Amino acid sequence: ISIDGVTATLEKLKIFNNTSTDGGGINISDSDIKIDNSVIYNNTASDDGGAINVVGNLNIINSSIFSNIAGSDGGGIHIIGAGYKISLTKTNVNNNKSHAMGGGLAVLVDSEVVLDESVINSNSSSQEGGGLYVSKSSKFEIKKSEISNNSGSDGGGLYLSASGIEENIIVTITNSTISNNNSSAMGAAAYITSGVTTNISNSIFWGNKSSATCNSSYTKSNFYTLGQSKTNIINIDYTDFENGKDNGACFDQLHDLTWGNNNINIDPLFYDVDNKDYRLKLVSPVIDKGNPDFDGDGTSWLTDTDDQDPDGSRMDL
Repeated sequence: ISIDGVTATLEKLKIFNNTSTDGGGINISDSDIKIDNSVIYNNTASDDGGAINVVGNLNIINSSIFSNIAGSDGGGIHIIGAGYKISLTKTNVNNNKSHAMGGGLAVLVDSEVVLDESVINSNSSSQEGGGLYVSKSSKFEIKKSEISNNSGSDGGGLYLSASGIEENIIVTITNSTISNNNSSAMGAAAYITSGVTTNISNSIFWGNKSSATCNSSYTKSNFYTLGQSKTNIINIDYTDFENGKDNGACFDQLHDLTWGNNNINIDPLFYDVDNKDYRLKLVSPVIDKGNPDFDGDGTSWLTDTDDQDPDGSRMDL
Protein backbone atom coordinates (compact mmCIF):
# COMPACT_ATOMS: atom_id res chain seq x y z
CA ILE A 1 0.00 0.00 0.00
CA SER A 2 1.31 3.44 -0.95
CA ILE A 3 -0.29 6.48 0.75
CA ASP A 4 0.55 10.05 -0.26
CA GLY A 5 -0.93 13.35 0.93
CA VAL A 6 -4.10 12.12 2.66
CA THR A 7 -5.77 11.77 6.05
CA ALA A 8 -7.14 8.26 6.49
CA THR A 9 -7.92 5.42 8.89
CA LEU A 10 -6.92 1.85 8.09
CA GLU A 11 -8.97 -0.54 10.19
CA LYS A 12 -9.21 -4.32 10.59
CA LEU A 13 -6.68 -5.05 7.85
CA LYS A 14 -4.26 -7.89 7.24
CA ILE A 15 -1.25 -6.79 5.20
CA PHE A 16 1.18 -9.62 4.49
CA ASN A 17 3.63 -11.22 2.05
CA ASN A 18 4.43 -8.00 0.18
CA THR A 19 7.75 -6.59 -1.06
CA SER A 20 8.88 -3.06 -1.85
CA THR A 21 11.93 -0.82 -1.80
CA ASP A 22 10.72 1.21 1.21
CA GLY A 23 7.77 0.13 3.35
CA GLY A 24 7.29 -3.52 2.55
CA GLY A 25 3.68 -3.40 3.77
CA ILE A 26 2.85 0.33 3.76
CA ASN A 27 4.72 3.37 2.49
CA ILE A 28 3.33 6.64 3.93
CA SER A 29 4.31 10.07 2.60
CA ASP A 30 3.09 13.50 3.79
CA SER A 31 -0.03 11.99 5.36
CA ASP A 32 -1.92 11.66 8.63
CA ILE A 33 -2.71 7.97 9.12
CA LYS A 34 -4.39 5.93 11.83
CA ILE A 35 -4.02 2.14 11.84
CA ASP A 36 -6.45 0.33 14.13
CA ASN A 37 -6.96 -3.34 14.96
CA SER A 38 -4.74 -4.53 12.12
CA VAL A 39 -2.02 -7.10 11.47
CA ILE A 40 1.04 -6.41 9.32
CA TYR A 41 3.37 -9.36 8.84
CA ASN A 42 5.80 -11.22 6.56
CA ASN A 43 6.57 -8.15 4.46
CA THR A 44 10.00 -7.24 3.11
CA ALA A 45 11.62 -3.94 2.15
CA SER A 46 14.89 -4.04 0.25
CA ASP A 47 15.80 -0.73 1.93
CA ASP A 48 13.92 0.75 4.93
CA GLY A 49 10.78 -0.21 6.85
CA GLY A 50 10.04 -3.90 6.56
CA ALA A 51 6.41 -3.33 7.55
CA ILE A 52 5.98 0.46 7.42
CA ASN A 53 8.00 3.39 6.11
CA VAL A 54 6.52 6.71 7.25
CA VAL A 55 7.03 10.39 6.50
CA GLY A 56 4.03 11.89 8.29
CA ASN A 57 1.81 11.49 11.34
CA LEU A 58 1.07 7.89 12.33
CA ASN A 59 -1.14 6.54 15.12
CA ILE A 60 -1.19 2.74 15.54
CA ILE A 61 -3.70 1.20 17.99
CA ASN A 62 -4.47 -2.39 18.99
CA SER A 63 -2.34 -3.85 16.21
CA SER A 64 0.44 -6.36 15.61
CA ILE A 65 3.53 -5.90 13.45
CA PHE A 66 5.61 -9.04 13.21
CA SER A 67 8.03 -11.09 11.11
CA ASN A 68 8.93 -8.29 8.70
CA ILE A 69 12.41 -7.71 7.25
CA ALA A 70 14.26 -4.57 6.14
CA GLY A 71 17.39 -4.68 4.02
CA SER A 72 18.54 -1.54 5.81
CA ASP A 73 16.89 0.30 8.78
CA GLY A 74 13.66 -0.41 10.65
CA GLY A 75 12.74 -4.07 10.46
CA GLY A 76 9.25 -3.23 11.72
CA ILE A 77 8.83 0.53 11.28
CA HIS A 78 11.09 3.19 9.76
CA ILE A 79 10.27 6.81 10.72
CA ILE A 80 11.74 9.80 8.88
CA GLY A 81 10.73 13.41 8.24
CA ALA A 82 10.79 16.23 10.81
CA GLY A 83 7.97 17.68 12.87
CA TYR A 84 5.56 14.76 12.91
CA LYS A 85 3.88 12.80 15.71
CA ILE A 86 4.07 9.02 15.93
CA SER A 87 2.28 6.90 18.53
CA LEU A 88 1.93 3.18 19.19
CA THR A 89 -0.76 2.22 21.70
CA LYS A 90 -1.52 -1.36 22.78
CA THR A 91 0.52 -2.56 19.84
CA ASN A 92 3.00 -5.44 19.54
CA VAL A 93 6.14 -5.16 17.41
CA ASN A 94 7.67 -8.63 17.46
CA ASN A 95 10.16 -10.80 15.57
CA ASN A 96 11.14 -8.20 12.98
CA LYS A 97 14.63 -7.96 11.54
CA SER A 98 16.78 -5.20 10.07
CA HIS A 99 20.07 -5.72 8.30
CA ALA A 100 21.26 -2.36 9.64
CA MET A 101 19.73 -0.35 12.54
CA GLY A 102 16.50 -0.67 14.51
CA GLY A 103 15.16 -4.21 14.45
CA GLY A 104 11.74 -3.16 15.76
CA LEU A 105 11.72 0.60 15.10
CA ALA A 106 14.18 3.06 13.62
CA VAL A 107 13.45 6.72 14.38
CA LEU A 108 15.70 9.04 12.39
CA VAL A 109 13.93 12.39 12.64
CA ASP A 110 13.15 15.39 14.80
CA SER A 111 9.63 14.22 15.71
CA GLU A 112 7.66 13.17 18.77
CA VAL A 113 7.27 9.43 19.32
CA VAL A 114 5.22 7.74 22.09
CA LEU A 115 4.99 4.04 22.96
CA ASP A 116 2.07 3.38 25.32
CA GLU A 117 1.08 -0.05 26.65
CA SER A 118 3.03 -1.65 23.81
CA VAL A 119 5.49 -4.52 23.47
CA ILE A 120 8.75 -4.52 21.49
CA ASN A 121 9.86 -8.16 21.68
CA SER A 122 12.30 -10.52 19.94
CA ASN A 123 13.40 -8.12 17.21
CA SER A 124 16.96 -8.11 15.88
CA SER A 125 19.33 -5.82 14.02
CA SER A 126 22.72 -6.42 12.46
CA GLN A 127 23.90 -3.08 13.80
CA GLU A 128 22.65 -0.74 16.56
CA GLY A 129 19.28 -0.91 18.29
CA GLY A 130 17.89 -4.44 18.31
CA GLY A 131 14.56 -3.23 19.67
CA LEU A 132 14.65 0.53 19.03
CA TYR A 133 17.07 2.88 17.31
CA VAL A 134 16.34 6.53 18.12
CA SER A 135 18.37 9.37 16.65
CA LYS A 136 17.44 13.06 16.47
CA SER A 137 13.92 12.56 17.84
CA SER A 138 12.94 15.68 19.76
CA LYS A 139 10.87 13.65 22.24
CA PHE A 140 10.63 9.91 22.78
CA GLU A 141 8.37 8.52 25.50
CA ILE A 142 8.01 4.90 26.61
CA LYS A 143 5.26 4.27 29.17
CA LYS A 144 3.58 1.12 30.48
CA SER A 145 5.49 -0.83 27.85
CA GLU A 146 7.85 -3.78 27.53
CA ILE A 147 11.11 -3.98 25.58
CA SER A 148 12.38 -7.53 25.85
CA ASN A 149 14.33 -10.32 24.16
CA ASN A 150 15.71 -8.06 21.44
CA SER A 151 19.25 -8.33 20.09
CA GLY A 152 21.69 -6.07 18.27
CA SER A 153 25.29 -4.90 18.35
CA ASP A 154 25.36 -1.73 20.48
CA GLY A 155 22.01 -1.33 22.25
CA GLY A 156 20.24 -4.66 22.31
CA GLY A 157 17.05 -3.08 23.65
CA LEU A 158 17.56 0.64 23.00
CA TYR A 159 20.05 2.77 21.11
CA LEU A 160 19.61 6.51 21.78
CA SER A 161 21.59 9.27 20.12
CA ALA A 162 21.35 13.02 19.50
CA SER A 163 24.34 13.00 17.18
CA GLY A 164 24.19 15.66 14.49
CA ILE A 165 21.76 18.06 16.20
CA GLU A 166 22.36 21.00 18.53
CA GLU A 167 19.81 20.28 21.25
CA ASN A 168 19.60 17.25 23.52
CA ILE A 169 16.78 14.87 22.75
CA ILE A 170 14.58 13.92 25.70
CA VAL A 171 13.76 10.28 26.38
CA THR A 172 11.31 9.36 29.16
CA ILE A 173 10.80 5.78 30.35
CA THR A 174 8.08 5.17 32.96
CA ASN A 175 6.25 2.12 34.27
CA SER A 176 8.09 -0.05 31.76
CA THR A 177 10.13 -3.24 31.69
CA ILE A 178 13.45 -3.48 29.80
CA SER A 179 14.51 -7.09 30.18
CA ASN A 180 16.40 -9.99 28.64
CA ASN A 181 17.82 -8.01 25.74
CA ASN A 182 21.21 -8.97 24.32
CA SER A 183 24.01 -7.05 22.62
CA SER A 184 27.00 -8.47 20.80
CA ALA A 185 28.89 -5.34 21.94
CA MET A 186 27.85 -2.73 24.55
CA GLY A 187 24.56 -1.69 26.11
CA ALA A 188 22.33 -4.77 26.21
CA ALA A 189 19.53 -2.78 27.84
CA ALA A 190 20.47 0.64 26.49
CA TYR A 191 23.31 2.38 24.68
CA ILE A 192 23.11 6.17 25.03
CA THR A 193 25.40 8.55 23.20
CA SER A 194 25.94 12.20 22.30
CA GLY A 195 23.60 14.51 24.12
CA VAL A 196 20.56 12.57 25.31
CA THR A 197 18.51 13.45 28.39
CA THR A 198 17.12 10.17 29.76
CA ASN A 199 14.55 10.14 32.57
CA ILE A 200 13.71 6.71 34.03
CA SER A 201 11.21 5.99 36.81
CA ASN A 202 8.86 3.25 38.02
CA SER A 203 10.61 0.77 35.73
CA ILE A 204 12.55 -2.51 35.69
CA PHE A 205 15.92 -3.13 34.01
CA TRP A 206 16.69 -6.81 34.50
CA GLY A 207 18.27 -9.82 32.80
CA ASN A 208 20.00 -7.94 29.98
CA LYS A 209 23.32 -9.39 28.73
CA SER A 210 26.22 -7.73 26.88
CA SER A 211 29.08 -9.56 25.18
CA ALA A 212 31.61 -6.74 25.62
CA THR A 213 33.00 -5.26 28.82
CA CYS A 214 33.25 -1.80 30.30
CA ASN A 215 36.07 -1.40 32.80
CA SER A 216 36.57 -5.18 32.63
CA SER A 217 32.95 -5.81 33.66
CA TYR A 218 30.23 -7.42 31.59
CA THR A 219 27.45 -6.30 33.94
CA LYS A 220 28.51 -2.64 33.80
CA SER A 221 28.18 -2.64 30.02
CA ASN A 222 24.51 -3.63 30.15
CA PHE A 223 23.56 0.05 30.49
CA TYR A 224 26.16 2.13 28.68
CA THR A 225 26.37 5.89 28.12
CA LEU A 226 29.04 7.61 26.04
CA GLY A 227 29.15 11.40 26.12
CA GLN A 228 31.65 12.58 23.53
CA SER A 229 30.88 16.00 22.04
CA LYS A 230 27.87 16.59 24.32
CA THR A 231 26.92 15.61 27.86
CA ASN A 232 24.44 12.81 28.51
CA ILE A 233 21.98 13.64 31.31
CA ILE A 234 20.60 10.60 33.13
CA ASN A 235 17.97 10.68 35.89
CA ILE A 236 16.96 7.34 37.45
CA ASP A 237 14.67 6.83 40.45
CA TYR A 238 12.09 4.31 41.70
CA THR A 239 13.58 1.67 39.41
CA ASP A 240 14.65 -1.94 39.88
CA PHE A 241 18.09 -1.77 38.26
CA GLU A 242 20.03 -5.03 38.16
CA ASN A 243 23.48 -4.79 39.84
CA GLY A 244 22.85 -1.16 40.81
CA LYS A 245 24.67 2.01 39.81
CA ASP A 246 28.20 0.80 40.46
CA ASN A 247 28.05 -2.64 38.85
CA GLY A 248 25.09 -2.42 36.50
CA ALA A 249 25.99 0.62 34.39
CA CYS A 250 28.92 2.38 32.78
CA PHE A 251 28.83 6.17 32.47
CA ASP A 252 31.65 7.02 30.06
CA GLN A 253 33.09 10.48 29.39
CA LEU A 254 30.67 13.46 29.56
CA HIS A 255 27.67 12.72 31.76
CA ASP A 256 25.47 14.20 34.48
CA LEU A 257 23.91 11.43 36.57
CA THR A 258 21.19 11.75 39.20
CA TRP A 259 20.73 8.40 40.92
CA GLY A 260 17.71 8.53 43.20
CA ASN A 261 17.53 7.08 46.69
CA ASN A 262 14.58 4.87 45.82
CA ASN A 263 16.22 2.55 43.31
CA ILE A 264 16.53 -1.13 44.23
CA ASN A 265 18.46 -4.16 43.01
CA ILE A 266 16.37 -7.28 43.55
CA ASP A 267 14.99 -10.03 41.32
CA PRO A 268 11.54 -8.76 40.25
CA LEU A 269 10.20 -12.34 39.97
CA PHE A 270 8.66 -12.31 36.53
CA TYR A 271 5.88 -14.81 35.99
CA ASP A 272 7.53 -16.96 33.28
CA VAL A 273 10.66 -15.59 31.60
CA ASP A 274 11.22 -18.75 29.54
CA ASN A 275 7.91 -18.10 27.80
CA LYS A 276 8.45 -14.34 27.63
CA ASP A 277 5.79 -13.57 30.20
CA TYR A 278 7.00 -10.51 32.13
CA ARG A 279 4.01 -10.09 34.38
CA LEU A 280 4.92 -9.95 38.06
CA LYS A 281 4.28 -12.83 40.40
CA LEU A 282 2.01 -12.02 43.33
CA VAL A 283 5.03 -12.29 45.64
CA SER A 284 7.17 -9.93 43.55
CA PRO A 285 9.18 -7.48 45.69
CA VAL A 286 8.55 -4.64 43.22
CA ILE A 287 4.78 -4.63 43.72
CA ASP A 288 3.65 -1.39 45.41
CA LYS A 289 7.18 0.07 45.18
CA GLY A 290 6.50 2.82 42.65
CA ASN A 291 6.73 6.55 43.26
CA PRO A 292 3.98 7.35 45.82
CA ASP A 293 3.51 10.77 44.18
CA PHE A 294 4.13 9.82 40.57
CA ASP A 295 2.55 12.94 39.07
CA GLY A 296 4.45 15.22 41.46
CA ASP A 297 1.42 17.22 42.58
CA GLY A 298 2.19 16.90 46.30
CA THR A 299 -0.58 14.36 46.98
CA SER A 300 0.33 10.70 47.48
CA TRP A 301 -1.31 7.59 46.08
CA LEU A 302 -3.40 7.24 49.23
CA THR A 303 -5.80 9.91 47.99
CA ASP A 304 -4.64 10.58 44.40
CA THR A 305 -5.94 8.14 41.78
CA ASP A 306 -3.29 9.38 39.33
CA ASP A 307 -0.68 7.69 41.55
CA GLN A 308 -2.53 4.38 41.82
CA ASP A 309 -2.61 1.11 39.90
CA PRO A 310 -6.01 0.13 38.43
CA ASP A 311 -6.83 -1.84 41.60
CA GLY A 312 -6.43 1.28 43.73
CA SER A 313 -3.10 0.25 45.25
CA ARG A 314 0.22 2.05 45.09
CA MET A 315 1.90 1.77 41.68
CA ASP A 316 4.23 -1.16 41.02
CA LEU A 317 7.59 -0.71 39.33
